[in-house]
Amino acid sequence: MVKLAFKGFVAVCFLSGAFLAGCSNKDSNSSANPQASSATIEQAAPIWLEVKYDDVRLRESAGMKGAVLGSLKTGDQVKDLGEWSKDLETVVLRNERITAPWGKVELKDGKQGWIFLGALGPVIDPSIAEFKKELDKLDKTDCKSIAAAVAQFKVSMKGKSPLIADQAVPELEEFVNRVAEKINANQYERPDAQEFETMYDEEAIRKASPKVREQIEAWKACKLYLDFPEGMCVILPNPGIFDDDVAPFVSETAKKFLAQRKKELEEGWAEDGGLLISAQELADRAVFWDNFLVENPTFVSVPSIRLLARSYTVDLLLGQNNTPSLGYEDNGALEKEFKDAYEKVLKDHPKTETAHLVQEWYDLLKQSGWKRSPKTDDYATKLVGL
Repeated sequence: MVKLAFKGFVAVCFLSGAFLAGCSNKDSNSSANPQASSATIEQAAPIWLEVKYDDVRLRESAGMKGAVLGSLKTGDQVKDLGEWSKDLETVVLRNERITAPWGKVELKDGKQGWIFLGALGPVIDPSIAEFKKELDKLDKTDCKSIAAAVAQFKVSMKGKSPLIADQAVPELEEFVNRVAEKINANQYERPDAQEFETMYDEEAIRKASPKVREQIEAWKACKLYLDFPEGMCVILPNPGIFDDDVAPFVSETAKKFLAQRKKELEEGWAEDGGLLISAQELADRAVFWDNFLVENPTFVSVPSIRLLARSYTVDLLLGQNNTPSLGYEDNGALEKEFKDAYEKVLKDHPKTETAHLVQEWYDLLKQSGWKRSPKTDDYATKLVGL
C-alpha cells in the first residue's frame, strides 16, 4: 500500500488588488446548483457558505465583467441561492489556480449578487464541534475506539442534513489516523518490539510468536493492517475503513469522493521512491479530481482534494526517483509512457488544470529536444518548491 507524498504546483495567472483577475471570462448562463439537491433531510434549510479570501467581489452578474456590488472578506457568510453559472472562470488565489463556476448568493443584509464559488467553502455546523468533543473523549491508544467513533458519528449525525454529515467525515478520518499514529508510536515501547521490527511480509507474520500474531489479529478486527514500506512495519487503516457506515448519512457528492479515494488507496500510488501505477493512471486520477473540483467547488474536502490532484500531476510530469519521466539513460530522454499520457490528456481533457501544467511541461520538453536540460531542471525545482 502507498504512503502519500504531496508536492506543490505552478500557477501562472495573477490575483490583483481588485481580486479575481481571471485567466478567462465567460458568459453568465445559469443552472441549478448540483449540490443543493443532495440534501434530502432538512431540505428547506439554507446552505450557508463562508468566504475564504479577502477582497472577494460580489457582482451584479456572473463573471468578471459584472458590475461590482460590494466587497467581502475572509469569514463573511453568504447564503447559496442554488443558482450556478454554466460557464467557468479560472483565477489564481494565493498562488493557486482555481477553476469554478459563479454562484448567486444573498448576504445577511438581504443584498443579492454573484460570487466566484472557488473563493468559498461551507460554513461548519456547530454540531461538528460537539462531535469532535465526543471523539476527544475516546482512548486513541486503543484501536477499538475506531468502532466507538463510528458509532458516535451515527448518533451525532442522526436527523442531520447530508451536507452537515459531510463535514463530520474529515473529523472521523482525522480520529482514525490519530489512533493509527498512536499505535505505531507505542509499538516501539512494547516488550516484544524487537520481534515486530522483523515483520516485513506475510511470511514473517506466520512465523511470529503467538502473542504477536494475537496482536495482529486484534488490529485486523479493528480494520487495521500491516504494511511494510522500505523494510519497516507500519499499522495503517484499511482503505474505506468507515465508508459503508457513513454512506447512509452523507451526500451523493461525499459518496463519490469516498468511493474514488478508496479505489485509489486499494490500487496504491508509490512506494520506496517509485511509482506503483502507470503514467496514464496518474493522469486519469488527476483529471478525475480536476473535474470533481469543478463540479463541487464548495465541498468540505476541497483543500485536501486540490493537494491530492496536484500531487498526482507533479508525479505525472516528473515521475519519482526510481521511476522518473526523464530516464537515467540517453541523456535524460522522456520516457514514451509519459509522453503518451501527456498527449492523451491534452487531446481528451484540454480544459483541465492537469492539462494546463502538462502543456507547459510538454512545450518545454519539446524545446529541449524531449530531453533533460537546465530549463527542465529549473522548472522541476520550481514545481516541487511551490
